[in-house]
Amino acid sequence: MLNVIEELKTAMKMPAGAEKDARLLVVRELKNKETELYPEKADAKLQHKWLEKMKAERSESAAVYTQNGRDDLAARENAELAVICSLLETVEKDLPRKLTEEECRKIITDLKSSNNQLNIGMVMKHFKANYADVCDNALVSRLCKEML
Repeated sequence: MLNVIEELKTAMKMPAGAEKDARLLVVRELKNKETELYPEKADAKLQHKWLEKMKAERSESAAVYTQNGRDDLAARENAELAVICSLLETVEKDLPRKLTEEECRKIITDLKSSNNQLNIGMVMKHFKANYADVCDNALVSRLCKEML
């Protein structure tokens, strides 16, 4: 799990610049979410969820800024995005390993062999019930469309 306080201390010790500003912004946003929503410490799963959301927001903003010729703002968003990605790597170390595509295919094949009336809804329900924390629902959905 990411220690937000330690990350904040690290950011404060960095020399002035865009990376320091980006790191401070991201870490403060994480800390605010942590204290607003959950008085107790957030776990790695929640931090991952928040960081993924921040990553999507920054990616979208950077693309819009670049498209509109605002390279200065796009550069700032990309600096924040780099910090978010590095923090995501730290948090992901504490999360369970995700199922690979081959593992998902094998599970779907096993389900298919045990049930002739198998449909996408049944497969998704099985994955949610048994593999919620370790599977990517978009991948499972795509595989279902290919295999069923």
